[in-house]
Amino acid sequence: MPTLIQRHEILIGHPLLSDVRDRNNILLARAGWVVENERERDALFARRAYWATPVRPLTPDSVKDELPLIGAKAPRVYEFLNYRLERISRDVETISNFESYLFDLVKVIRDSLSRQYDALLAQVMLGAYPRYSIRHAIDTAILVEAMGIESGHPVGVRNNMTCAALTMNISMLEMQDKLRDIAGELPESVLAMVKEHPKRSVGMLKKAGITNQSWLTAVDQHHERLDGAGYPKGLRDQSISLEAQFVAAADVLLARMAPAAYKEAETPAKAFWGAYESRGVDIRQDALTAAIKAMGLYPPGTLVRLANYDLAVVISRGKEISKPIAASIVGERGLVLPSPLPRDTSDEDYAVAAVVDPARVGLTINTDVLWPG
Repeated sequence: MPTLIQRHEILIGHPLLSDVRDRNNILLARAGWVVENERERDALFARRAYWATPVRPLTPDSVKDELPLIGAKAPRVYEFLNYRLERISRDVETISNFESYLFDLVKVIRDSLSRQYDALLAQVMLGAYPRYSIRHAIDTAILVEAMGIESGHPVGVRNNMTCAALTMNISMLEMQDKLRDIAGELPESVLAMVKEHPKRSVGMLKKAGITNQSWLTAVDQHHERLDGAGYPKGLRDQSISLEAQFVAAADVLLARMAPAAYKEAETPAKAFWGAYESRGVDIRQDALTAAIKAMGLYPPGTLVRLANYDLAVVISRGKEISKPIAASIVGERGLVLPSPLPRDTSDEDYAVAAVVDPARVGLTINTDVLWPG
């Protein structure tokens, strides 16, 4: 039954969660339309608009699946994002209100970045959610949202990018997990399935009721490349949407930083410079630049060896992308420090000397101590 819209229910920068009609049942706005400013919200409210089909919140199936409280710390937010995406992706073609539930994730990412930008980016580097395919989608969404903010893109464009990042591989999640354990060459039949996954993902999203063409196009094109060497259609240059290019940049960079049976993980700096060398050939330069600015060459959460031999964790970006702010946690003599010591790596005494794998030195990084806010 249609219900009268309350003013607080129309959120600026957020898509409408169902069709909106007036008292005479005349359609005023379609589900998914983004309310860009106060004027647009006031216009809907003045028409005494009604929700055509009220959206019910998704009932949590565990503590992990409960929406984080406002002010929740980054590890709790990250746990929710991964758990909820895995849950709704599993039932994408049968679950009601998939778009609404997915946009809950976008809102949580956006809120968390606004409050604890560095702490959430650190989860991208340190997060330990067990399922790679889900974790990669969440990490890509967090990075692409940060890139959109860094580039000054309007909220509607960022919505499309972030939703596309969350759903780009929705048709091949199980396959994606299995492929990471294969070290040899893939059979042609498997490669053909991989190259078809953008099209299949779009088909699944359409069945789930997604009609936002910019979102669907970004999913369809996230493996296309500027030189025409991508798939599934071999598109070139301006034929590839901006949203698809931003998703592609985040996807490629994070995949390079992750280990697999067929490759070692690259350091963030190596991944960034490797991708940047082919800028304008594979992926547009402004997308890669946005990613580097969003994270820095040493993203928050990266363990580094400093010039004074301390082991330190990067806690935030610095004034230069190669000179972050860090916190020493192990001193030069190899003793764990009683509390982290702030280090500005632009000081040559504390310059970054190397990136260190925490697992190889047996360190567990306490995120609550390093990002207490």
